[in-house]
Amino acid sequence: MPANETDIFNNQDGRPSAAVPVVENQDAPAASGRHAAVRPRPSVKGEKGEESAGSVLKRKAITNVRREQERRSKLARRFALIICFVAVFCLGFFLRGFEPLMNRIDPTLAASTALQQAGQTATTFNSLSARVSEVEKVLADSSPVEYDLETVTNAVVKAFADSADDPYLTYFNNERYATYVAESTSSDYTGVGVLFAEYGGKTYAADVFPGSGAAAAGVQVGDYVQAIGGNSAQDWTPTEVVNALNANVGQDVVITWLRPKTTETGSDVSFSTTLPCKEYKSTNVAASMQDQNVGLIKITQLSSNASDLVKSAITSLTAEGATSFILDLRDCSGGFLSEAVDIASMFAPSGTMVQIQTKEATSARSASTPTLTELPLVVLVNSRTAAAAEVLAAALRDNDRGNLVGTTTMGKGSVQVIQQLSFGGALRYTAAYYLTPLGHSIDGQGLTPDVQVSAESDQMSVALQIASSGAA
Repeated sequence: MPANETDIFNNQDGRPSAAVPVVENQDAPAASGRHAAVRPRPSVKGEKGEESAGSVLKRKAITNVRREQERRSKLARRFALIICFVAVFCLGFFLRGFEPLMNRIDPTLAASTALQQAGQTATTFNSLSARVSEVEKVLADSSPVEYDLETVTNAVVKAFADSADDPYLTYFNNERYATYVAESTSSDYTGVGVLFAEYGGKTYAADVFPGSGAAAAGVQVGDYVQAIGGNSAQDWTPTEVVNALNANVGQDVVITWLRPKTTETGSDVSFSTTLPCKEYKSTNVAASMQDQNVGLIKITQLSSNASDLVKSAITSLTAEGATSFILDLRDCSGGFLSEAVDIASMFAPSGTMVQIQTKEATSARSASTPTLTELPLVVLVNSRTAAAAEVLAAALRDNDRGNLVGTTTMGKGSVQVIQQLSFGGALRYTAAYYLTPLGHSIDGQGLTPDVQVSAESDQMSVALQIASSGAA
């Protein structure tokens, strides 16, 4: 038997289904034998019997009609309830959006509605702009007190910058930004005899020129700028300091400094100096021959021509008979990244020199210039070796080109950019981080030397010993 037939005639457990009784036609001829059908009982004849049957049919018909009417009545009531619910919902939605009427009914309710609407607009409500927008809307709709947009903008953005985990995040209003970009294009340095750098959003003295007014006044490397001309309302960036000094060339300027606490002082020391602003000639790269034919190259700043100066130094010292080199990066505050990569390439034949980590990706910069020397190399560093100078030191060590001697570096491994804002002013923020060629973070950690020498007076002698032995 086909499967479909089995399904029809059998129960799920496979047993035969019960037979369906058949009601035969009363007018059909009777069958004979054991298959004969039992005749039905004759109906009662007569008028009364016929009336009873008619009454039954009539009652059934009436009952069916009433049931149909009840079913239709229920459907109509349900449909009416749905219409009423939709109408009430639409009316409530309309009233919530009609602020004048809501304010007349209940100002508190209107304000609450505004809050809910603002929250709905901000998706998950984890956006700073959505929260500020909500506050602004509530005040604009419900408060009679006015505020100055520029004053509030300065305060809000400054509070944002102070709270963010970026010490270099700075908001420049129109006036401050105009001063910031007014940078002198002169090749001469106008100032007080100090090379300025930045760490943690604050400007410090990275180098003090011998014989300068600052050196005579006792300014030391590592002193931070607190105020210029009595203005301490902002954290001065190096660019702003230089611009302020350029504006006072030929005059005296009062600079207030903050010297971090030492074991001798036990606390921070604040002091002021009155210094003449004039032009200075600074030497960013210096070369000299030391004992035992060790060539010393001192880099104060990775300026735009630093790689050319280092190339000349390597060439001249090699011609003088140098058998090893010391690259002194102590107190080097950094400078151009491209110069750091070019200088590293002069000592390391190939390989990655630095990795740059942005929000989107991490990229690598490789050797960019021909190798000039393969002589043993020692790199001197200290706590004021920073930024691009740290990149240079890490590139030489990670490529097995030289050992680091001295103390742990500053750990300033971030890159800042400045972007103008549509409503005026600009925002300066951290846009990338430097990583060593092997992928180690520099920012906030610094580089730990291979040979640690705490006493600065001993660092050069140790470096000379290592370089002359050829163990570098």
